[in-house]
Amino acid sequence: MPEHHSVTARFTQAILEAAQRHGVQVPDELRAALTQGARVPMAQQDSLWALFAQSTTDPLAALAVGTDLQAGHLDIVGMLLLSCDTLGEALEVLTEYAPIIGDNARFEVDAAGDPVVLRYGIASK
Repeated sequence: MPEHHSVTARFTQAILEAAQRHGVQVPDELRAALTQGARVPMAQQDSLWALFAQSTTDPLAALAVGTDLQAGHLDIVGMLLLSCDTLGEALEVLTEYAPIIGDNARFEVDAAGDPVVLRYGIASK
């Protein structure tokens, strides 16, 4: 039985906005599917990412998505991150609450060495 993971629609909106800024033509049916509720199926967001990657010649376009993110694009997690006084606190918040953004996302912080390492991966079953 396949698993159906989702992501907050606010993060998907950030990708849609970036696609528009880069002149990517998002088909109406995909745009409509991405704006139907509070959560977006991961498969549909993956389709948007694929379209974005194929349609832009800017090798840094995906990085622009990250630099243009606003706190609201990360749902309540963005507000929690803004309330942190230190990077360490922010990393703790991110590792705890990342599934609100994408329910299959997992972050791990390894602070045992220098430098501190932040790893991103998919949740294991």
